[in-house]
Amino acid sequence: MKKIINSLVLFFLLLTLPCPLLSNDTIKIDSLQKIIRAKSDTGRIGLLLALSEEYQNKALPEKAMESAIQAQKEAEKFQYKAGIARSFYRQGALLSEKSDFQGSIDHFMQTVKLAEEIRDLTMQADGLSSIGGIYRRMGRYPEGLNYFFRALKMYEKLGRENEEKCMMGIGIIYSKQKNYTKALEYLSKALETAEKNGNLRMKSRILVNLGVNSFHLKNYEKAIEYYEKVLEPAEKLNDLSMQQASLSNIGGIYIMLEKYQQGQEYCSRALAIAKKQGDKENIVITTGNIGEAYSGMKKYDQAEKHYREALRLSQEIGLKDITKEIYLMLSQFYEKKGDYKNAYTYFQSHAAAKDTLLNKENSRIVTEMDTKYQTEKKQKQIEFQQLELSRQKADLNKQRVIIFSTLGGVVLLVLLAFLLYNRNQLKKKANQKLRIAYKEIEEKNKEIEKTNLQITDSIEYAQRIQEAILPGQDEIQHLFPESFVLFRPRDVVSGDFYWYSAQNSRIVIVVADCTGHGVPGAFMSMIGSTLLNEIVNEKKVTDPGRILEYLNEGIIHSLHQDKESSSMQHDGMEIGICSIDLAGKELSFAGSGHNLYLFKNGKELIEVKGDRFDVGGQMHKELKVFTSHLLSIADGVTFYLATDGFIDQSGGSNNKRFTSAQFKELLINLQNHPLHVQKQLMESEFEKWKGLQKQKDDVLVMGIKCCKLSQN
Repeated sequence: MKKIINSLVLFFLLLTLPCPLLSNDTIKIDSLQKIIRAKSDTGRIGLLLALSEEYQNKALPEKAMESAIQAQKEAEKFQYKAGIARSFYRQGALLSEKSDFQGSIDHFMQTVKLAEEIRDLTMQADGLSSIGGIYRRMGRYPEGLNYFFRALKMYEKLGRENEEKCMMGIGIIYSKQKNYTKALEYLSKALETAEKNGNLRMKSRILVNLGVNSFHLKNYEKAIEYYEKVLEPAEKLNDLSMQQASLSNIGGIYIMLEKYQQGQEYCSRALAIAKKQGDKENIVITTGNIGEAYSGMKKYDQAEKHYREALRLSQEIGLKDITKEIYLMLSQFYEKKGDYKNAYTYFQSHAAAKDTLLNKENSRIVTEMDTKYQTEKKQKQIEFQQLELSRQKADLNKQRVIIFSTLGGVVLLVLLAFLLYNRNQLKKKANQKLRIAYKEIEEKNKEIEKTNLQITDSIEYAQRIQEAILPGQDEIQHLFPESFVLFRPRDVVSGDFYWYSAQNSRIVIVVADCTGHGVPGAFMSMIGSTLLNEIVNEKKVTDPGRILEYLNEGIIHSLHQDKESSSMQHDGMEIGICSIDLAGKELSFAGSGHNLYLFKNGKELIEVKGDRFDVGGQMHKELKVFTSHLLSIADGVTFYLATDGFIDQSGGSNNKRFTSAQFKELLINLQNHPLHVQKQLMESEFEKWKGLQKQKDDVLVMGIKCCKLSQN
């Protein structure tokens, strides 16, 4: 019985919190609706999100989600990225409450990505901390701790603002690892910050966690005292989640103390709130505890019914550590009834789940992450102490010189005076030289800072130029409503670029990967765009093979690669070109180091391989003839062009390349989704694979569905 209480009281502890910028418990739903109807600008977005939170507090999750989605659409209409990010955050919080873990993570990932684009550190930190909370609830502790520490570093840059949620999450993971001393350290820091910031909601959640810690230390009266302290502010704030948690935890302790009737009453009140909220996770928790209460009262039919319902729902939503404890409860229950076969079966299931969650590798990773964080944090203190120690040593040496000089006595006074005078003169000269040297260093530093600023400004200006040259993704979507462009430069500017041109009934689509990345690659991309404009728009060449031949000649000529002394003999590009005949319903493809991936009606993948030699480069003396492949698109097709950045990215559990085989398998798995969803899933897969590794190269993937072509 004790085992299930330990697990269940912890399981509530890190609910995803609403975005603090939106919290306003005094505004009522009808008032918000009136204000929203009167607004027509971006102010509607914040009000819609506040309305969503109000619906959530009133236990109306469906209406809360509708308001959050409406806020997202309004923000997208105004191209208001901060509003879009907050909308994704709100949806992630609501999905978390429903225990839709993957959906919640996907939405928080979108929040972090948009926050990075607008350089909003607070929103980035909140998103990372929320992702850590989801992984913690799933029992994936190393991943959860990784995201918590990433968030904590950002909170420290912000002056430790809003870090209490992150501190609490780290404390919970240590508690899960049975390191209660470390858990208390982080929980105490979290409570101190919450009180300082006046965050009553977060303070209540931390008190619940302190109750859990008291429980593990077998101070049950203190634990109940913490939980009861939470009930009053939770009712005052109309915070159903905190009410539910406190009632569930108090009930769990009473059951453990064999006060079964009281425990069943508290847990039943908690279960009613969880069902009202649609909170599957806490439905599992309270249902399992009620089963324990009925078992203690010897109402075995009722107990078995509740155990099995808790196990079914826990397995359905993927709660690993609570499933482990329900296995143990069932094992003990059947042992109590004398059904030793079932008791042994469920005990084996419990042992297997326990080994998975509390294995040595998980504990090692969790410990290493904290050590790394603490080491980085203390490194600056050590450096400061070393500087202070050096200064003290210098002062000590000076004192020793004075003492030893004084011991020479009066006899050496004149000599000492002369030496001191001489030393003083030398010191003045040395100080003068030091001042001159210091001034020169300061001037050099200013020059370096000025140069760095000029370089940064130049690169940012190059980025604006490149963005101006690249076609807008909305232009491509005007021609192909079902399409996407996934474009992620490794540096500020990119060696990958995309290009299109509409020539009467033909549309030419280009995806290219230039030699290098960053500024050199960006210059090559500009040369490529300029030559494509000349070849397609001016010379009216639309056959992909001929375009590549003209482009090859243009690059060789532009970079003087036809001269033996050229230092740019290896520079060139890999490129894939599709020429789409809208009238004839045909697609022509030619590639230089690139392949075409094509699906007819979302079925079998057709891979059309391009030629193996590059455009431009050291092979300029050989004749290059590029092959055009003609395909029918009368029945509609979906095709993809991609550079090698996605395929070559290192990552995964073994830090290996993603590989073209995995990329093709990813494309096959995406075919049941619309193109805009495919882009989100592809970005999510890239981030998951990359993990903490650096992005290796520029990434560019373009997907187009030709079943509904626009001829405007």
